[in-house]
Amino acid sequence: MGIGLPQTSILSMGSSYGTTGYLGLPIVISAYGESAALPAAIATILHNIPAIMAVIITYDIFSTQQSGSKLSIIQSLVKALKTTLTNPLMVSVIAGLVFVCFNIPVPKFLQTLAGFLGSAAGPTALFALGIGLSRLKVREHINGETLKLVTPMLCLKLGVQPLVTFICAYHLFGIKQVNDIWLIVAIVMAAQPIGAGVYVFASNYGFKQEVISLSIIISLLIALITIPIVLQLLSV
Repeated sequence: MGIGLPQTSILSMGSSYGTTGYLGLPIVISAYGESAALPAAIATILHNIPAIMAVIITYDIFSTQQSGSKLSIIQSLVKALKTTLTNPLMVSVIAGLVFVCFNIPVPKFLQTLAGFLGSAAGPTALFALGIGLSRLKVREHINGETLKLVTPMLCLKLGVQPLVTFICAYHLFGIKQVNDIWLIVAIVMAAQPIGAGVYVFASNYGFKQEVISLSIIISLLIALITIPIVLQLLSV
């Protein structure tokens, strides 16, 4: 398939990076109430920071090895940190955690405005994603070569990741109660479809944007079935 080591970092991101912020947060808060907000925010940070930094650092390292150019790990790390911490989603989540941790009062009108905007976050995210991917002619890109790339990403993201999350939470962190809100949020966030951020990196690096777009669309369609099932299984 002619895929080099640098490009595998994008495929790896597609296998692990989900729509935790734009879709996961609204879903868990709508389903489980305000008690899910803090676990969801922390899950978003713990999910996004490693995923974004990993794809940048590994792509830079592998590209440097192939081209023979000089780029130190420190330079790559600084670049990854800058990209991650200036991400609007990360800025908003971190700001929210700061307000909560330091008990900073929020004016009533801002709370009302935030609540109004927050209730529209999920539908708006889906609408924006649909607009961004509407130009893709799906039929032209569904073939054996494409499915060899898309299928493993879908299986890992929608199947393996939620399962591994449950195993880690249950055995490593000792969360034994299935109705524990931290366990529930972790699994629901892990079950989210492939995030549109993967397409951003695929575009920046010029790697199979159509294939990545197709994987996002298919994962979203599958998630429309799997997420309600997960929510039902984890109902409290």
